[in-house]
This record gives sequence, C-alpha cells and structure tokens, in this order.
Amino acid sequence: MNDIQHFEDEEQAYAEIEALGYHALALDFAKEESPFHWHDFDSVLYITGGEVTLTLRGAESGERCQRGAKIVASAGVVNKAVSYTHLRAHETR
Repeated sequence: MNDIQHFEDEEQAYAEIEALGYHALALDFAKEESPFHWHDFDSVLYITGGEVTLTLRGAESGERCQRGAKIVASAGVVNKAVSYTHLRAHETR
C-alpha cells in the first residue's frame, strides 16, 4: 500500500471515485486470509464495513483498517490481507 487515508461515508467515497474518473465496484469478502499477491493495476479501496489487516511483504507487522479507511495502492505492490469480519469494500479501477 502506498497510503492509507480516511473518508467519512459512502456518499463521499462514491463522489471521490467519480471525481477520479473510475467506476465503483462493490465487493463483499467473507472472513479469510489471502496469500501474498499483487495486482497489475493501481487501485483505491474504500472499506465501508468490516475490518482487514494489510501486510506488505517484508514488513514486521500489518496495518489494521476498518470502516472509513481509504487504501491507495500502486500496481505491483506485494501484500496479503486478513479479514477478521465480513468485509465490504468499494474498489476502483
């Protein structure tokens, strides 16, 4: 992750997504742990429910994110995610 920011509510999240020229994609994730992976695209992830811990490869610990977290990630960043509760996120591409 390049940066973790914050937003107030879903209305703000959708407004920011539109302003970026992206299309929102609402995703629901069950409680799970993903292996280390990367994406071949830049993304902005808005956490609108639940909780997730994101860990970069080589980091000693992860960053815990909850509702209101805005995660900005560049393509190629190697990370893993652990969701402790049902996670709802809006990803932009």
